[in-house]
Amino acid sequence: MAARRGGETARRDVMRLLQGGAMVAREAYKLQAPAARQRSEVIEAAVPSGSFGRAVGFGSLGARMAAGLASDWVSRAMGGSTSRPAGSAGGMLSGAAAETLADGLCRMRGAALKIGQIISLQDEEALGSDVAAIMERVRTQANVMPRWQLEQSLVAELGDDWLELLGGTWRQEGEDADAAREREVSRPSEGGMTDLSSGTGDSLPAHPGMVGFDSHPVAAASIGQVHRGVLGDGRRVAVKVQYPGVADSIDSDLTNVTRLLKVGMGSALPAGLYLDSVVRVARAELRLECDYEHEARAQERFRRELQEAAEAETRRTGRPSLLAGLKVPAVVPELSSQRVLTTEWLDGVPIDRVFGTSTDEVRSGIARRMLRLTLWELFEARLMQTDPNWGNFFYDPETDSLGLLDFGAAKEFPPAFVDDYLRLVWAAAARDEDAIVEASCRMGFFTGHENASMVRAHVNSGLVIGEPFAQTEPYDFKAARITRRVSDHTATFARQRLTPPPDQVYSLHRKLAGAYLLCIRMGAKFPCRDLLERTVEAHTFTTKPLEGLSARESLDRKAAGDLPDTQEEARTQTEAHDRAAAELGMPPGAVFAERGVRSWAPEVVGEGQAFISEPGVQLGRTMRV
Repeated sequence: MAARRGGETARRDVMRLLQGGAMVAREAYKLQAPAARQRSEVIEAAVPSGSFGRAVGFGSLGARMAAGLASDWVSRAMGGSTSRPAGSAGGMLSGAAAETLADGLCRMRGAALKIGQIISLQDEEALGSDVAAIMERVRTQANVMPRWQLEQSLVAELGDDWLELLGGTWRQEGEDADAAREREVSRPSEGGMTDLSSGTGDSLPAHPGMVGFDSHPVAAASIGQVHRGVLGDGRRVAVKVQYPGVADSIDSDLTNVTRLLKVGMGSALPAGLYLDSVVRVARAELRLECDYEHEARAQERFRRELQEAAEAETRRTGRPSLLAGLKVPAVVPELSSQRVLTTEWLDGVPIDRVFGTSTDEVRSGIARRMLRLTLWELFEARLMQTDPNWGNFFYDPETDSLGLLDFGAAKEFPPAFVDDYLRLVWAAAARDEDAIVEASCRMGFFTGHENASMVRAHVNSGLVIGEPFAQTEPYDFKAARITRRVSDHTATFARQRLTPPPDQVYSLHRKLAGAYLLCIRMGAKFPCRDLLERTVEAHTFTTKPLEGLSARESLDRKAAGDLPDTQEEARTQTEAHDRAAAELGMPPGAVFAERGVRSWAPEVVGEGQAFISEPGVQLGRTMRV
């Protein structure tokens, strides 16, 4: 009966979409049939920018998806086959509807594309291979603006003289600027296919002999696209231009895309995904990512604190810090605004191009620095760039340096959350299952009413993730098959969760998963234990240490409401931070340019005693944190 009612509900949803979508399917923004294309090839198409245009775009997408779903349902009802991809997790999405959804999200961009990208980072075992494949395409592809829309955005943000400010038309040094401009505007400006990985799109942004602003983007993502340029004073820059309308349409876009995902994918989305929680977190992240003034503040603060930390560690140890050689480009404030961000250009290549071309030593060195950076971001700076996209990290073999990009997703974490997360990581490295459960209860991963298989899967997953830090010998990330072993457990607790994880975990785990995946793809083999020990030694705890409870007692006390809840404390800290931001005219979650603009951290209520083991000594319960 339940299945029949679910089927009737789905069919009613399809009919509503058909009825509503048919009225707008003939409008200007209806989607072209999806075409097979390489990852590097991107369609040039205008971004629907007004509320009506975006509503029409979603309506057209809904109509086309509904038609595919209806056809698929009729085929099943008649006993025929469907085009659903192999490995379906049980959802309604057919192959044709899947292509339509992916193509539509890439065209709409903004919040629609962002939510697809967030879902794409969930484990394939939980999503199902069909949904995972769809979302991987959404993650790696985005359309780009036609030139007229790009120029319209730049005029709105930088003024009528934007081109002169950015060095003029992209041209050979010495070439007449007016002639270059005439040649540029004579090119077709809309439609067709743009290949971002060939020709000018793959060369350095300001190679010798070139000056001005290049209207061909070198990168395109969910919020904006990036162009290269050389200013009149010779500075090489990257200019990120936000797609028009995406900032103003976040709420409506998220409502529309959530409806499409729920109707289109049906039961293919696991209950443990907590899509509503994903959307809530995405809404907060998107509001910040659409504010390039916020990104500029975060980028400048990150750049300053990273440099200070590298210099301090080098002085303290007498050895070059692993944080040295990590570069964050400076912001060019006079050419930046809320919707345009201009920064210094970083030489190098996206880090994924190093996977199969460098020596084992170079790849392991890069991976070790990236893991050290990740630990520093969370546990020392408490300011993390949470987008692990390969395109956000550049390697320059000439200087053996790593460039860090895109701080729109930079997130500041409350001290209470950071304290207990470090305790959780330390417990996993120490193979201390009781401490894993106690820390997880305090952080809000458990309600206390979970069944044994859910708790066991959560603990086992933590033990696998903590494995690199549990030994002093070099850890072979590729041979360890971490992702496969974790997925064996995450599929279980994704289905059996009784509560969504803490909000901070969505962005944090996205970054941690990216760091581990980088180590795996690099084929890295290096010692990790000292990195965690160094982190614990440097950390000042502001919350009470774990009590040393048994796993059963932690769960019972959590269920009874008697276990201290650091999530509540973290929420209080976050609210205080947001009030301070509001007083300064900043949006909720904004990163302050200077730490300590407002004294919002709690008083120190108890500081753990750090214990750093000697080489070869196993981590144990000696350290109470």
